[in-house]
Amino acid sequence: MKQRAERRITGLIGLGMLGVAALSFGGINVAAAGEFEESARQLASDAQVAPGIKDAFARPLVQPGDAAIDHRFFLGKAIFEHAWRPAKPHAGGGEAIVSAEADGDGLGPTYNAKSCAACHPRAGSGAPPRRQGESTSALIMRVSVLGTGGQRLAHPDYGEQINTRAVPGVAPEAKIFASWEAVNGVYGDGTAWQLRRPAFLFMDLAHSPMDTSVLRSPRVPPALAGLGLLALVAEADILARADADDANGDGISGRVNLVQDVESGRSAIGRFGWKAGQPTIRQQVANALLQDMGVTTSLYPENNCPTPQFACQAQPNGGAPELDDNGLDALAFYSAMLRPPGRRAGPDVVGQKIIRRGEVLFHAAGCVACHAPQLSVGTLGPHDTIAPYTDLLLHDLGEGLADHRDEGQANGREWRTAPLWGIGLVQRVNGHNLFLHDGRARGLAEAVLWHGGEAEAAREAFRTYSANDRAALVAFLRSL
Repeated sequence: MKQRAERRITGLIGLGMLGVAALSFGGINVAAAGEFEESARQLASDAQVAPGIKDAFARPLVQPGDAAIDHRFFLGKAIFEHAWRPAKPHAGGGEAIVSAEADGDGLGPTYNAKSCAACHPRAGSGAPPRRQGESTSALIMRVSVLGTGGQRLAHPDYGEQINTRAVPGVAPEAKIFASWEAVNGVYGDGTAWQLRRPAFLFMDLAHSPMDTSVLRSPRVPPALAGLGLLALVAEADILARADADDANGDGISGRVNLVQDVESGRSAIGRFGWKAGQPTIRQQVANALLQDMGVTTSLYPENNCPTPQFACQAQPNGGAPELDDNGLDALAFYSAMLRPPGRRAGPDVVGQKIIRRGEVLFHAAGCVACHAPQLSVGTLGPHDTIAPYTDLLLHDLGEGLADHRDEGQANGREWRTAPLWGIGLVQRVNGHNLFLHDGRARGLAEAVLWHGGEAEAAREAFRTYSANDRAALVAFLRSL
């Protein structure tokens, strides 16, 4: 049964060669077929991963076996892990990566990382600065300024993102260092806790000063597993959960983020990124290639060299584009085909009871109002579900987490509900236990305590739980 389901899904998440109607899979063709129902149920119920597995976020949705699927997946994996080099002059056309054996150039001229894997180790979560005064590594800093009409604009000197590295002959845009401010509080039983609020110091700015008018938003790279399944959630199902005006009076007013689909030129529902700023996996990948590594694609064909960056503009490119559509499609396909980890049981009967108790408390606190335990995959029916613990909507999480920088229609206090599947494996896979958009939370309890705004009631329920109940809720999160 399992092998048959795997064969069926390989026929669904294909290369557009099956001669049947196609659904949108984040910019990748997915052949439509009634056989998808059994595959979706299999994915929803499969335990999928054992504790302690280091590649828990990097496993394919299906087992190897179909030559065409395997080729595209492993080509995408090779590009994901490829360390880009500075561009050398090209006579024309371009020398993009189109095979696993090819070597590609086109890094920068300014950049944050040389490869996708540098920010997403093992397709997982990158770590922010961990110590006072440490320079940023995987964490990136989005920046912008306000136009005369109040609209967000790219910074005229630095663009949309600060690049802390550069190829020879070009100055990095800045160095960024982290500092931390203590935020103290107490649980309902009197137990003290201490959170940390980040602040970032900009040094060695290559161009204009970074004054207080510049809007800033630090971001850490999240784990990638499950993106392809989130892409299959129907827009109608996302819209059905939205309640922008809180018509039902439950204090939760989730709404969609309408953003531009670069390829179609139309508005589309955003579902990827910390603020749901990207509508498809393909666009998310292409944007990251440009912003993080300076690698151009057909979606973003111009190097990221704002007007005053003359040395950047003088550098050769690595082809036009530096990664062609075959490579971009393979990289998007690899990102879409990563299997989310399944639920894990406790180590013994007592542990299993604690996890079950934590799940009850998670529901009782109201966390599921945003972290929806189940979503339907496409329009396959109520039993064809995945368990990402997100509604893919924007929610106001309060002033404590606000970055005061909008993105699409998301305002400076709103964030997309982060999926929770795999959250309990971050420590084992990526060696850290840091959460939220800027990695400020040192563990899951701190992540809950930072929630405010629409999540304040749920946060207060957790804060006033007994110590045993708090531990049970955290144990449940670690089981995801």
